[in-house]
Amino acid sequence: MIRKEGTTKAAPIEQRRRQFLSLIGGAGTIGLAGCIAGDEGESDGGETDDSQFNFALATEIDTLDIHATGRVPEQIVGNAIHDQLFRLNYDLEPVPHLVTDYEVNDDATQYVFQIEEGITFHDGTNLNGESVAWNLERFADANGRLSFMIDMEMIDTLEATGDHEVTIEYNEPNPRLLYNLCEFPLGMISRDAFEDAGDDYGTDVAVGTGPFRFEEWADAEYIRLTRFEDYEWGPEFIKNQGPANVEAIEFNIIPEQATLNSELQDGYLDGTSYVELTDASRFDDASSVKLHENPYPYPAWHPFNLDREPTDDIRVRQALIHGLNSEDTITAALDGHGENIHALSPPTSVGGIPEDQATEVGYEFDQERARELLDEAGWTNSSQGETREKDGQPLEIEMLAFDLPQWQPQGEVAQAQWGEIGVNVELSAVEGGTFYDRLENQEYHTATAGTGAEYAADFLMRCLHSRNFAEEGGFNLARYSNPEVDELIERGNNHPDAEERHAALRNAGEIAMEDAIWAPVMTVNRTYAHKEYVSGTDTFTEHQWWPTQYWSHHLHVDL
Repeated sequence: MIRKEGTTKAAPIEQRRRQFLSLIGGAGTIGLAGCIAGDEGESDGGETDDSQFNFALATEIDTLDIHATGRVPEQIVGNAIHDQLFRLNYDLEPVPHLVTDYEVNDDATQYVFQIEEGITFHDGTNLNGESVAWNLERFADANGRLSFMIDMEMIDTLEATGDHEVTIEYNEPNPRLLYNLCEFPLGMISRDAFEDAGDDYGTDVAVGTGPFRFEEWADAEYIRLTRFEDYEWGPEFIKNQGPANVEAIEFNIIPEQATLNSELQDGYLDGTSYVELTDASRFDDASSVKLHENPYPYPAWHPFNLDREPTDDIRVRQALIHGLNSEDTITAALDGHGENIHALSPPTSVGGIPEDQATEVGYEFDQERARELLDEAGWTNSSQGETREKDGQPLEIEMLAFDLPQWQPQGEVAQAQWGEIGVNVELSAVEGGTFYDRLENQEYHTATAGTGAEYAADFLMRCLHSRNFAEEGGFNLARYSNPEVDELIERGNNHPDAEERHAALRNAGEIAMEDAIWAPVMTVNRTYAHKEYVSGTDTFTEHQWWPTQYWSHHLHVDL
């Protein structure tokens, strides 16, 4: 991680906490009381004060290069620095943000965008047709986890056709482009800044058009952004088009959940999206903190690596699915703050498999059936729970888990329950960077996986299509390759008729379940918590998919 030359590191967390408590023990009490006694409702927007919002992240980020990522921590930070061409409104429809007007032909093979004039990057360069076209091409080449959303193989033409006009022509229909243009990795970055920075882009340098500009990244401790005073082009459907209400945002990296909780309740933190669900109840009666919870289409599952023995055997995979009780996982990992799922895309996804249909294609918890399947596969033991063997080799699998409270217990439940059917699970709970390195190197048989599944089309494309293996920047951790499923997923993304798209996606999910490539576990509720004195959050939390809309939070939050 990088700290820019000439900057000073912030005090360590404990020292800053003591400084905060010292302040409210003395003259700082008046300032705090003033915040609480002030307007607790929505900010009118546009009125700013000299304040810093202290936000907690529970894990380090990998990069500030928005095009090269697909993880939640980068999304939260990147939403402050960058703008997308379109935003998802409260009705979950894409509406223009950096675009004033656009045209789409009848079969969705041609899009013409008029780029808003007068928008500048933080380095003073202008957003225009040429820079937007460059951004879209660069995003497709950056190998981020969502880079498939601009598929250059489908594009015949992508060019600036005027000073502030961009035309994209496809060789087949692409009716979901506007939804994709709302996704956070498709933020606009300054080409000049990128080319000047070279390999330092994303560490020393990150330049967008968003409401905050990058100032400092200090060694696994914090990232500090300051308000972009010229910002005035927020989308029309929100209250504040800019500039942001707070002067700065500091994203503090606090991996210890107990420390994060303490700092949120009694310390210097103003807000976080990282209150673990097992800790949510502690804030129910906390007068100093307000907690929001969202039943979000964010599934968790255990993918099976089809390229390694013994998970290359469908009978072993079926046994592992039958041998897992998801209800126990929901209790252990989420304290009950989630819903059991039976198929690959949850019913809450747009285009997901409905609950009754998912139950039909899913696998029930049945350890006896699991043992029968392992016997059929030649893995036997002499007593229940004893590790099975085949040709003198023990039945062992490697499992990866994030070393975070929500994720590690998922691995621990699977380890215990699969041990009961005779499978020895070597569980490795590791931090994020190591987790993704081991995925790319295929150092796993299974893992604790999770990602947003707002749209089944996007979810299945990045997690199921054969071109999206981990080493290629995707999230197909099963390493599943089925031409029929690939074709159905492509149809689910490209067919002009929405019902046809959804039918194809459901079919793809059913086939993959028959192939037993994942053990679906649950959907995971999402949280956001803030100090009681924080205002301006309603515009953010009123969005039904607020866990992905942190750009709105950053514009509206106030102290």
